[in-house]
Amino acid sequence: MQAYNLWTSLNDGGSLPSSKELLTHPDCTFADNSVIIELDDELLGAVTSIGANLPSSSAKLPLSVEKVPRRSLVSRLTDHILEPVANRAPVGFEAEFVDEREMDISYRTIALPCSSDGVLIDAVVGVISFKSNGPAAITEEDEELSSPIRKKASAGKAKKPLSLTEKVKEKIIDLSNSGDLINQILSYHPKEKREQRREEIMNYKDKLKECMAIDGAIAVALFDYESGMPIATEQGGGKSLDLEVAAAGNTNVLRAKYATMKELGIDEPIEDILITLGTQIHMIRPASSESGQGLIVYLALDKAKSNLGMARMKLRQIEKGLEV
Repeated sequence: MQAYNLWTSLNDGGSLPSSKELLTHPDCTFADNSVIIELDDELLGAVTSIGANLPSSSAKLPLSVEKVPRRSLVSRLTDHILEPVANRAPVGFEAEFVDEREMDISYRTIALPCSSDGVLIDAVVGVISFKSNGPAAITEEDEELSSPIRKKASAGKAKKPLSLTEKVKEKIIDLSNSGDLINQILSYHPKEKREQRREEIMNYKDKLKECMAIDGAIAVALFDYESGMPIATEQGGGKSLDLEVAAAGNTNVLRAKYATMKELGIDEPIEDILITLGTQIHMIRPASSESGQGLIVYLALDKAKSNLGMARMKLRQIEKGLEV
């Protein structure tokens, strides 16, 4: 909690603190329990610092995220670096696992996105508190604690490290295949509101195909603002778009715009955001109904085949009709 409070106090108007600013701050008491993961220009992660209180502090650094031992305490953090990056917000989690020394470990971790220039995320600082519960036998369930991304990356011959975009896609695909995507999305929401949220999501999901009837529609996605994950997607028969990655990217667009509006003192809802390309138009529309707040509709249009004014009107009509 102390790490989260300090990060929040330094996150002035949406401008993210740097890892150095966070860990050298006079109020920082958690540096020895911290891990720094730096992202390069290709968005590949490497562990560059491990606090003295953590078991892997003697590891040779920098260490590629893909080479972090899968049953180490540090891997509990590196398995989650996608989430704070995609959401531009801290992500906390806690669990138990059997580590590489075959000890039963309880841990609590928070991953904090950081930026050298206040905007572009170039590092994630993780703060880990843990305790050893004594020796434990390895079970099949313990083996499953290794992330799907790490298993796929380590299977067979050595492979080129995945880019962050590829990792986002792979993680979402894995959640989709396991049938756990909706539950993962709901985990970002308060427990008392999850069942209501599930009904809202399913109502919008069932109606999404109407958007593809809009002239020039290439693809449409419904995604959740809190998690940055796509809930449902539809595409036409032409060139396909990577809608899983689009959902995470468009969440960042909205977060940045909301932060800018706050700095400008503008307290108004966003009706939609238009991004005009050479051959396409992309529309990002937050649901405006009370039941749909936090749900985002993303529509990609063929610029030559669509009428922007008509498309906006039809999308508004469809979105307004999606009441729970």
